[in-house]
Amino acid sequence: MAIEKMQKFNLITFYNNQDAVMEQLQDFQQVELFSASQFNKQANAFFSQMQEHPEADKIEDQIGNVTWARDFLTPYVEKPSMIQALRKPLRHYTLRQLSEHAHTFDWKNIYSDLRKQDKRLRAIEQEKQDLSLQEDELNKWQYFDEHPAVLATFKETIGVLGTVPNTEINQLKKEMGKEQLQNAYLEIIHQSSTTSYLLLLFLRENQEEVQTTLSDAGFQEYEYPYEDKPAEALRQVKEKLHQLVEEERSIKARLKAQKNNYKDLGLVAEYLDSLFVRVHSNQYLLQSEYTMDLSAGYQQDKQKN
Repeated sequence: MAIEKMQKFNLITFYNNQDAVMEQLQDFQQVELFSASQFNKQANAFFSQMQEHPEADKIEDQIGNVTWARDFLTPYVEKPSMIQALRKPLRHYTLRQLSEHAHTFDWKNIYSDLRKQDKRLRAIEQEKQDLSLQEDELNKWQYFDEHPAVLATFKETIGVLGTVPNTEINQLKKEMGKEQLQNAYLEIIHQSSTTSYLLLLFLRENQEEVQTTLSDAGFQEYEYPYEDKPAEALRQVKEKLHQLVEEERSIKARLKAQKNNYKDLGLVAEYLDSLFVRVHSNQYLLQSEYTMDLSAGYQQDKQKN
C-alpha cells in the first residue's frame, strides 16, 4: 500500500529568475508553497517579505475580460455532442505552450470587438422595443388618411385626435349631437376592445362646452409626433424594424461562427488563471536585493514494508 509523504525543500535563486522558477514549479503541479519566513527562520535575517506583484491587478482585470468574452459567446457557439466530445482525445498543454498561445492570439481585439457587438445588440433590442411601441400606436391611427398637422390650420373650426373608453362612446356621441353643439363631428378611426380612437371637429365658439363634454367622457387628446401621414409613418417604422432584425441576424451569425475564437479564449483563460496563481504566490516568498527565497513541498509515494 502506498503512503504519501510530504517532501519539503527550500530554494534560493536570483530575483530575476522568479517567473521562470515559479512557472517550472507550477508545471510540476504537485508542489505546494509554504510561508518561507516560517519554514526558514534563518532567512529572516537576510530577506524581507516580497511585495505584491505589480501586475496582479492587471492580470485580474484580464481574467475578467476573457471570462466575459467566453460567457458572451457561449449562447451562440455550437458545442460538440457528448459522443463527439468522448471521441475526440483531450489535448494537454504545458504552461509554456499556453503562454505562447496567449501572447500570439490577438484576444484583446477579439474582446474589444465582442464588446462592440454586445453594445450594438443591446441598442438594437432597445430600438426594436421603441419601434414596436410606435408600430402599435400607428396601427390605431393608420386609417386617418390626412396629416394630423392639418388640424391646426383651421380658422373657425378646432380639430383634435384622442381616445375615450368604449364605455363612454355612446354617451359622447349623444352629447356631441345636441343642438347646442351643432355642426360638431365625431369619427371613430379605430376601436380596440377597451378604447375608441377618435377624430373630433367642432366650432371654436363651442370650444368651452365641447371640452366640458369631452372631459366628462374621459377624453385624452393625442399629440401626433410624426412628420408623415400615419400610414406612411407606419410603413417607415416597419421598414426600420425589418432592417434591425436583419442586422441582428447578421451579428448573431458572425458570433456563431466564432467557434475557434471561443476555444482559443479558453486557452487564454487557462493561461491567465495559472498566471494569477503565480503572481499571488508572492505572499509566500521572501526577497533580498538580488535573490528570492521560497519554501515548498510535494507528495512522494513511499512503499510500506
